[in-house]
Amino acid sequence: MKIPSAQSQRGSVLVTALVFGVIGGFMLGGYLMLIQTRSVQTHRSLAWNSALTVVEAGIEEAFTHLQVDANSPTNNNWTAGQVNGQTVYWKRRDLPDGSYFYVTNSGVSSGQPVIQSRGFVRAPLRSNEYISRLVRVTLTRPSSSFNKAIVVNTSISFGGSATIVDSFNSNIAPYTNTVHGTNGGLATNSKQSGALDVQSADVYGTVTTGPGGVVATGSSGTVGDVAWNATQTGIEPGWVADDMNISFLNNSLPPGVTWFPTTIKGPTALNTGYYTLTKTSMSGSDTLTITGKVVLYLTDDFNMTGNAFIRVSSGSSLTIYGGASTVKFAGQGIINDTGVAANVTYLGLPTNTKVDYSGGSAFIGTINAPQAAVSTSGNSGFYGAVIANSFNATGGSNFHYDEALGVTGTTGNATPLLTSYLEL
Repeated sequence: MKIPSAQSQRGSVLVTALVFGVIGGFMLGGYLMLIQTRSVQTHRSLAWNSALTVVEAGIEEAFTHLQVDANSPTNNNWTAGQVNGQTVYWKRRDLPDGSYFYVTNSGVSSGQPVIQSRGFVRAPLRSNEYISRLVRVTLTRPSSSFNKAIVVNTSISFGGSATIVDSFNSNIAPYTNTVHGTNGGLATNSKQSGALDVQSADVYGTVTTGPGGVVATGSSGTVGDVAWNATQTGIEPGWVADDMNISFLNNSLPPGVTWFPTTIKGPTALNTGYYTLTKTSMSGSDTLTITGKVVLYLTDDFNMTGNAFIRVSSGSSLTIYGGASTVKFAGQGIINDTGVAANVTYLGLPTNTKVDYSGGSAFIGTINAPQAAVSTSGNSGFYGAVIANSFNATGGSNFHYDEALGVTGTTGNATPLLTSYLEL
């Protein structure tokens, strides 16, 4: 029998150690690669999630563009371009961490705009490489109640001296009597002949009745565009229709509101809040100044006379709920220092059947009183829109529809609402 020498044993130990060392090296290398892979995946995952944040920053920018720049879509560094024959507006914004987004708005003048936003974030452990994500958002502009100057269920009539019914867009410029917009539309559900009676008014806009209805015009009344109103009388061909058939929704008080009783006696001021009037008339030195966002509920018949007035200060808004049968704004009326019709809103509840405005100040606002006979008199003027059961104007008071109250095309100012969100 051959006994192994010590040298042979030492060689075996060395080989064994070498084998285990190699195996350990492979295991350590594999472990280090696993750690590196997981580190890269973690950083990549963070970058991937961050890219969506950048995408949504682009979407927010596009929302602002649709709301603020609707009438001037190349404002604020937006660039116009063409994609498949369609005009689009795009923008790039670079962020402090080196990420950036490209965002595109299309259909900005429609009721269904589309936003596409692509966000770029630096790829982890790589130079000059980016991870990107793309999202498409579709939107809709909610319908406005005020798409015409005056809309009623029964009759519209203009009496007294010559009256102008036209339009302007307060989002673009204040009204001027040298330029007559032609969106001052009048409409009634009535099918009765003469339910829409223009008389001697010059209407720069369309007139619409219920099926079979007939529009009446006086010897000098006109309906049509600027050229027609300048040289013709009667109704311009193509500017009359008889397809009106809509239902008016009832107004209701906002739910869950605590109303605070208030009395207007002498100079009075109301700040942001909900109030009911415990005194149902204003006269003499009674004045009301509105600051902030004020909602006023008239529970009983209301009458304003003498030198009384309601003033809506700049940067403020007033909403009036008329629950009384009769509401009369005479005296100096409602003075809207904001100059924006959307900031003064009158909402007639189903119990409100009569609204009169004969104040010494022009009414700049909207009246939505589907059950009420609404009338205006004097020559102070009306800037806004009306929904009523009937409407009657006397005394030569001109009516200027504010197109900014509508939503179609670039005249709309309604906040777009999201209808779909899809990552591409």
